[in-house]
Amino acid sequence: MKIDERYQIEKAVSDDHARPALMQCHLDREKARLVACDGNIMAVVPVTDLDGSPGDCPKDSSGPVSVDALKAARRLKSPYGLVLGANGKHSLANGATMPRPNDLPSYPPYEQVLPGHRMGSPDTITICINAELLLDLAKSIGNTVKSGTFASLTFPIPSREESVNPETGHKDMLDPIAVKGFDGAIGVIMPCRP
Repeated sequence: MKIDERYQIEKAVSDDHARPALMQCHLDREKARLVACDGNIMAVVPVTDLDGSPGDCPKDSSGPVSVDALKAARRLKSPYGLVLGANGKHSLANGATMPRPNDLPSYPPYEQVLPGHRMGSPDTITICINAELLLDLAKSIGNTVKSGTFASLTFPIPSREESVNPETGHKDMLDPIAVKGFDGAIGVIMPCRP
């Protein structure tokens, strides 16, 4: 399979040993997707070339994909992105192989939590926020706790007429967004166009 190098899907994998299936990514061959979830976030990214993987088993099969194998494929710097075989074992573009974790419990039914709506769907509003700026803002107003940094966002819901972006025809929101901080602190972040 080939994975665009921009997708750092391994960052969404769990480190909770009580949930071993979530400690690896999952290849869904039928949907041509690679999935990672830690119980709080989930990343679902497209994969291509499922029948052209390196090694003696070129057809990738659904199942776990090792984080270590993804990291090794990333280090090889292929012009095609990450190139990794997933069929019985992991095969790298340089011919090396790595074990594929096949003794894990079944991956949870991830599609059950995928939202049914998409950007620009009727009755949706799109809000685009620079994630790095939101993290900086959350830290600056004291929203860092032992379990991580969080942000509670509050924004007005515009009327239908106000929210239509004339360039795209989609509903979006460009008003300032209030971010609740620790002990009365407040932040404001401006959305950006998607």
